[in-house]
Amino acid sequence: MTHFSELSEYKEIKQTTITRNGPNNSQTEVTREVTERRVERTDRTGSGAKALLQTNEQPGHAFIRGVSHINIGVTDLPLAIDYYQRLFNVTPVRIFEQFRNIGFAQAAGFLDQPEQVSVSIAFVEIPGTGLTLELMQYHNPPAQKVVRAYKVNAVGGVRHIALKVVDIDLAFAHVKSLPENQLINASPEYKPFKIDPIQASEFRLYDPDLEADKAEKDQVCRIVGNIRYFYFIDPHGVQWEFEQGHAGIGTDTGPEPEPEPDIDAQNGE
Repeated sequence: MTHFSELSEYKEIKQTTITRNGPNNSQTEVTREVTERRVERTDRTGSGAKALLQTNEQPGHAFIRGVSHINIGVTDLPLAIDYYQRLFNVTPVRIFEQFRNIGFAQAAGFLDQPEQVSVSIAFVEIPGTGLTLELMQYHNPPAQKVVRAYKVNAVGGVRHIALKVVDIDLAFAHVKSLPENQLINASPEYKPFKIDPIQASEFRLYDPDLEADKAEKDQVCRIVGNIRYFYFIDPHGVQWEFEQGHAGIGTDTGPEPEPEPDIDAQNGE
């Protein structure tokens, strides 16, 4: 949460930067100065955070080095591992059973009686994605047993995790075959739908050169107009999206899917 003092500081730095560099100042420069001030206040123990900012990296890059894992709270760890093996064919990497560790508990927010915290943790990898799931079952304090499923338009927290697939219909049939899964809509008419064609006027590219490039805008229209996807919720309350055709976003670690045929070109249009 941004405190009032932090917001005031941000506004003051932004105004100073505008005065110094004119109205076309870089937002990155403002963000960097805000970060430098906060690091200056908090880096009293020689942790090295300030040293990172002396490089040419942008503030966001100075601290972040990649995606580590996605945590999923579960009530029965062996059953959860079995489920994700059936859903994603996950590869188990390591497991901590009845793990007790004071430092771990304190970092998780259990400052009172951290020695009493007990948890079992399994790390599993989804093949072909570079994505690791951290499945976590708390024994003490015991986890809540109620799993809440949220609608796609709900706010608060991550709403869904999207994975790319190369055969959306096969993926849909697979998801439906697992009785634990809940499609986002229970109607028998729900299926992977294709996004309708879009126009270049319906979106904007942040890079001004790309925004002015008609070929680039047309390419985005072609990509988006070929996307098919669907949502489902797993038994642990995680909402997943499977999508096909969304090139140019995210990371592809597997082979490229065959391109969709250009119907307009085939028709000579």
